[in-house]
Amino acid sequence: MSKNKSSVTVRMDTNTATEIGELAESNGSSMSSIIRDAIDLALPYLEAGVRPNHARYSLVLEYNQIVLELLADKYFPGDGDKIIEAAKQRLKDFHIRAGSPTMLSEGHQSIKQEA
Repeated sequence: MSKNKSSVTVRMDTNTATEIGELAESNGSSMSSIIRDAIDLALPYLEAGVRPNHARYSLVLEYNQIVLELLADKYFPGDGDKIIEAAKQRLKDFHIRAGSPTMLSEGHQSIKQEA
Protein backbone atom coordinates (compact mmCIF):
# COMPACT_ATOMS: atom_id res chain seq x y z
CA MET A 1 0.00 0.00 0.00
CA SER A 2 1.34 3.45 -0.84
CA LYS A 3 2.12 6.15 1.67
CA ASN A 4 -0.79 8.36 2.68
CA LYS A 5 -3.29 5.52 2.40
CA SER A 6 -4.94 3.54 5.15
CA SER A 7 -6.80 0.28 4.96
CA VAL A 8 -10.35 0.37 6.34
CA THR A 9 -12.82 -2.50 6.58
CA VAL A 10 -16.39 -1.61 5.68
CA ARG A 11 -19.40 -3.87 6.10
CA MET A 12 -22.37 -3.50 3.75
CA ASP A 13 -25.30 -5.54 2.59
CA THR A 14 -24.68 -8.13 -0.09
CA ASN A 15 -26.77 -6.32 -2.73
CA THR A 16 -24.72 -3.13 -2.36
CA ALA A 17 -21.45 -5.06 -2.57
CA THR A 18 -22.72 -6.83 -5.71
CA GLU A 19 -23.71 -3.51 -7.31
CA ILE A 20 -20.32 -2.00 -6.52
CA GLY A 21 -18.58 -5.06 -7.94
CA GLU A 22 -20.61 -4.92 -11.15
CA LEU A 23 -19.97 -1.19 -11.52
CA ALA A 24 -16.26 -1.68 -10.94
CA GLU A 25 -16.13 -4.45 -13.54
CA SER A 26 -18.04 -2.43 -16.13
CA ASN A 27 -15.69 0.54 -15.54
CA GLY A 28 -12.55 -1.58 -15.57
CA SER A 29 -11.68 -0.45 -12.05
CA SER A 30 -11.60 -1.88 -8.56
CA MET A 31 -14.32 -1.90 -5.95
CA SER A 32 -11.99 0.18 -3.77
CA SER A 33 -11.76 2.80 -6.49
CA ILE A 34 -15.56 2.99 -6.84
CA ILE A 35 -15.97 3.32 -3.07
CA ARG A 36 -13.24 6.01 -2.87
CA ASP A 37 -14.93 7.97 -5.68
CA ALA A 38 -18.30 7.76 -3.92
CA ILE A 39 -16.78 8.93 -0.65
CA ASP A 40 -14.89 11.76 -2.36
CA LEU A 41 -18.16 12.89 -3.93
CA ALA A 42 -20.26 12.69 -0.77
CA LEU A 43 -17.83 13.71 1.98
CA PRO A 44 -17.82 17.49 1.38
CA TYR A 45 -21.62 17.54 1.57
CA LEU A 46 -21.70 15.42 4.71
CA GLU A 47 -19.03 17.62 6.32
CA ALA A 48 -21.22 20.65 5.55
CA GLY A 49 -24.17 18.99 7.28
CA VAL A 50 -26.04 18.26 4.05
CA ARG A 51 -27.81 14.91 4.11
CA PRO A 52 -28.68 13.07 0.91
CA ASN A 53 -32.20 13.59 -0.36
CA HIS A 54 -32.29 11.79 -3.70
CA ALA A 55 -35.95 12.62 -4.34
CA ARG A 56 -35.17 16.33 -3.98
CA TYR A 57 -32.04 16.05 -6.13
CA SER A 58 -34.07 14.35 -8.87
CA LEU A 59 -36.83 16.97 -8.65
CA VAL A 60 -34.34 19.85 -8.90
CA LEU A 61 -32.52 18.15 -11.77
CA GLU A 62 -35.73 17.59 -13.73
CA TYR A 63 -36.98 21.13 -12.98
CA ASN A 64 -33.71 22.59 -14.26
CA GLN A 65 -33.82 20.36 -17.32
CA ILE A 66 -37.32 21.58 -18.22
CA VAL A 67 -36.42 25.24 -17.68
CA LEU A 68 -33.25 24.95 -19.75
CA GLU A 69 -35.10 23.22 -22.58
CA LEU A 70 -37.79 25.93 -22.58
CA LEU A 71 -35.15 28.68 -22.60
CA ALA A 72 -33.12 26.97 -25.33
CA ASP A 73 -36.23 26.46 -27.47
CA LYS A 74 -37.22 30.13 -27.00
CA TYR A 75 -33.84 31.82 -27.43
CA PHE A 76 -31.95 29.30 -29.57
CA PRO A 77 -34.57 27.64 -31.78
CA GLY A 78 -33.11 24.97 -33.99
CA ASP A 79 -29.85 24.81 -32.03
CA GLY A 80 -30.90 22.02 -29.63
CA ASP A 81 -28.65 19.41 -31.22
CA LYS A 82 -25.64 21.77 -31.17
CA ILE A 83 -26.26 22.54 -27.49
CA ILE A 84 -26.52 18.85 -26.60
CA GLU A 85 -23.31 18.03 -28.51
CA ALA A 86 -21.49 20.89 -26.77
CA ALA A 87 -22.75 19.64 -23.40
CA LYS A 88 -21.58 16.11 -24.20
CA GLN A 89 -18.15 17.43 -25.15
CA ARG A 90 -17.91 19.40 -21.90
CA LEU A 91 -18.93 16.27 -19.99
CA LYS A 92 -16.07 14.37 -21.64
CA ASP A 93 -13.60 17.23 -21.17
CA PHE A 94 -14.32 18.00 -17.53
CA HIS A 95 -16.14 15.10 -15.86
CA ILE A 96 -15.24 11.71 -17.34
CA ARG A 97 -11.96 9.93 -16.76
CA ALA A 98 -10.22 8.71 -19.90
CA GLY A 99 -11.18 5.15 -20.75
CA SER A 100 -14.29 5.05 -18.59
CA PRO A 101 -17.46 3.79 -20.24
CA THR A 102 -20.17 6.44 -20.22
CA MET A 103 -23.77 7.02 -21.14
CA LEU A 104 -22.33 8.78 -24.20
CA SER A 105 -20.98 5.55 -25.68
CA GLU A 106 -22.08 4.50 -29.13
CA GLY A 107 -25.50 2.91 -29.16
CA HIS A 108 -26.97 5.28 -26.58
CA GLN A 109 -29.51 7.88 -27.48
CA SER A 110 -28.89 11.57 -27.05
CA ILE A 111 -29.59 13.12 -23.68
CA LYS A 112 -32.69 14.88 -25.05
CA GLN A 113 -34.05 11.65 -26.53
CA GLU A 114 -33.49 9.76 -23.24
CA ALA A 115 -35.57 12.24 -21.25
